[in-house]
Amino acid sequence: MCISELANSKASVDNEEEYNIRVVKTLYDALNSFDVKTVHRLLTSDLEWWFHGPPGHQHLMHMLTGSSSSSEDKRCFTFVPLSTVAFGPTVIVEGHSKEHSVSWVHAWTVTDGIITQVREYFNTSVTVTRFGDPQLLSSPAAPVTVSSSCQSVWQSKLCDNNSVPDGAKKSSGIAGAGGLIRDFRGVWQVGYSANLGVCSVTSTELWGLFHGLSIAWQYGFRRVYVEVDSMCVMRLISNPNPPINEHFTLIQEIQALLRRDWLTKVEHIYREANEVADFLASYNFSFSLGLHCFQFNPPNMLSILTNDVHGVAHFRLVLP
Repeated sequence: MCISELANSKASVDNEEEYNIRVVKTLYDALNSFDVKTVHRLLTSDLEWWFHGPPGHQHLMHMLTGSSSSSEDKRCFTFVPLSTVAFGPTVIVEGHSKEHSVSWVHAWTVTDGIITQVREYFNTSVTVTRFGDPQLLSSPAAPVTVSSSCQSVWQSKLCDNNSVPDGAKKSSGIAGAGGLIRDFRGVWQVGYSANLGVCSVTSTELWGLFHGLSIAWQYGFRRVYVEVDSMCVMRLISNPNPPINEHFTLIQEIQALLRRDWLTKVEHIYREANEVADFLASYNFSFSLGLHCFQFNPPNMLSILTNDVHGVAHFRLVLP
């Protein structure tokens, strides 16, 4: 389908989601046929691109920027959509490459027939969730929900769930992140726990912060005080030019959340003063992969929460 046909047919398409799917499918056709003119007309000039996965699989970026080293490189990967679904302006596309042994998911945002954002995931299980009325595409994770306000509406099917993003770690290497949001009196508002699969400690801490900020924003909190017990994370998110490594994209996402129109303050605390979050980080190991939200505190953590609210002291020896 050419651009003019898309424009003429827009008025006759009753379903906005169906139209958005057609726009995205047209983009894939243009990418795979190297129709540069059509690609440029479908994408906004300041496209927002977010990537999670092995750096060697940034094929879409190479195709869009023409940064491949040769024409042979440009033709080495073809995106063939195997399933497509839309949720309002967001179009989710899933595919698999047998040749490269990778599964991928693209989440496109379509605004008035123009693609303004893409989130790209390679070998990562992805879940689309709703927090109340708004829609939220969760960052690499899998089955979301434990409460009515955190509803899973779509789950990727092609990933084997072993290559999820890089809290706490079990001896098996499984990692978990967790935290809670309380009001100024210390009263529980919502808790969360994420089973992240196998990943690094630094990634786990970053995911915990990302999920906490995302949930706080979705719940409408606009004055937020954040406590983090990792000095490494504090340094990473405070760096205006974070190092380009496996954490780069996630750090950028956290920094973008902090720049939103709300008042936030992030401070470091010692782990002994963060027992509730540590409990929730370990609590998820009995759950499936993904983000789990709790409207009420789990009963077996009541004593920890009570001590935390009343400021029960914990001593720590800090060596010079």
